[in-house]
Amino acid sequence: MPGTSRIPRQAVLGDQTGSPRQDWVDIARGLCILAVVGYWATRSLHASDGAASWLGYLSAAMQPFRMPDFFLLSGLFMAQVINRRWRHFLDRRVLHHLYFLLLWAPILVIGQWLLGQHRPQGMTDALAQLLLALWKPPAMLWFLLMLPIYALASRLLQAVSPWIVGLAATLMHLFPLHTGIPVLDWFGMYFVFFHAGHVLAPFFMALAARSQDKPRWALRMLALWLPAHLVLMLYKPAPWPLVQFMLGMVGITAVVMASALLSGRTPGLWLQRAGHGSLAIYLGFWLPMQALAPLLADLGLPLAWRALLLPAGAIVVALALNRLALRHGAAWLYRRPTRVQLPVDTGDRRVAT
Repeated sequence: MPGTSRIPRQAVLGDQTGSPRQDWVDIARGLCILAVVGYWATRSLHASDGAASWLGYLSAAMQPFRMPDFFLLSGLFMAQVINRRWRHFLDRRVLHHLYFLLLWAPILVIGQWLLGQHRPQGMTDALAQLLLALWKPPAMLWFLLMLPIYALASRLLQAVSPWIVGLAATLMHLFPLHTGIPVLDWFGMYFVFFHAGHVLAPFFMALAARSQDKPRWALRMLALWLPAHLVLMLYKPAPWPLVQFMLGMVGITAVVMASALLSGRTPGLWLQRAGHGSLAIYLGFWLPMQALAPLLADLGLPLAWRALLLPAGAIVVALALNRLALRHGAAWLYRRPTRVQLPVDTGDRRVAT
């Protein structure tokens, strides 16, 4: 079928709807996962050098829509699963992500210890760090914690007007929560984008189709957006929270259009593969990056070269580890085993009308 992919769905981060893939969605997801890796590489480089690289400037330019786009894409297909029976819904949208969170949070914590970072002072400290990793997941795993919560919130709020939910979510984003409870603060910051993906899915689908049908129009829109975005990012006019929110939503729109334009083209194929392997990259890049950063620094390479080699090396290692795991009996690291799935029969797959 044109515009779809037969790559196994369990390799795609944040997507357990069971619906056919659309190429532009995977390309957008690929752009997002590369942006996330670039952000963490920038943090590592800045921590060691104290100076910004070209990657740092690029990461800063993508900041308003990097994670918002990830959440919006994750909400894009909620309509296809939100009315299914609770057992099916919980398996696909809650247990799936919690499995990888509960599995990989200890892996990252113990991996840090092996790399000489945050080593515990004793058994009590070690247990405390492991428990803290579930309260406030290390690195980027907080995304896996929030996806089930957003999905449950969307299901439980179905009876409320989506415009009221959207308004409340927007206000929580513009006036961030500072409760000291990470889950609540993250919920207020990003739920608006997940909700937008769910409610405005027809708009984004139509926008992608229009961009593919009228590529010159899409290119003109992107040519207008890019300089305006960079100028606003440079000067940050007040009120900044509202401007940043608008930059995020418009930036997401630009990513959708660009992804649609890249569909079927060579650069798009590479990004599509990154989108297909987003789960393997997302779970596996961080520890290799922590190991590679000091090695590259010891080689004395210029900062610009390290800004390229660090994220690229982390991605290559993450994909290599994924392939090794799948070939040598450790597929459970990246694919949820059947025994950790709720039994779902044909009736559970029925979409309620």
